[in-house]
Amino acid sequence: CEVDDQLVEGSFILPTPPLDSFDLFPHTNATDSAAQSGLATNGDSLYDFDSGDWVTYTGIWFGAVGDTARIRLQFSAFNDGGKIEARLGGVDGEIIGYFYPWNTYGEYEDAAFDIDTDVQGLQQLTFKSTSSSDVMNFTWFELAPECESTGFICLD
Repeated sequence: CEVDDQLVEGSFILPTPPLDSFDLFPHTNATDSAAQSGLATNGDSLYDFDSGDWVTYTGIWFGAVGDTARIRLQFSAFNDGGKIEARLGGVDGEIIGYFYPWNTYGEYEDAAFDIDTDVQGLQQLTFKSTSSSDVMNFTWFELAPECESTGFICLD
């Protein structure tokens, strides 16, 4: 599909929306992706992240520089040792953070990881598995401010 090719190459262009048309830190369901490769869906979750598999979301609002510092998500895993890259744009975009799922024995847990660079405005966000097989399943994600007492696990 031509749109999917544009997403992967990071050249998909969205019109500039009015700044007041987006909520900061919205909850995004895992299955509400614009494009993905190698993943399976089961109800409201994406699963079977193997090495090289990815999912891209469009219209993700990061706000102004400094507003967004973390990504929260709900995931489950049956093994340790995997790595998920968070990238701006498509699968070859700039890496802005890493998530290292741990074995939850199939139980869904809430987690968070840091964004390692200043990001602002309306972006595409891609999660890409770079190691292992069956790295994780996940049901949702949301952007978040600096770590605070929110009931979420903060991975430091």
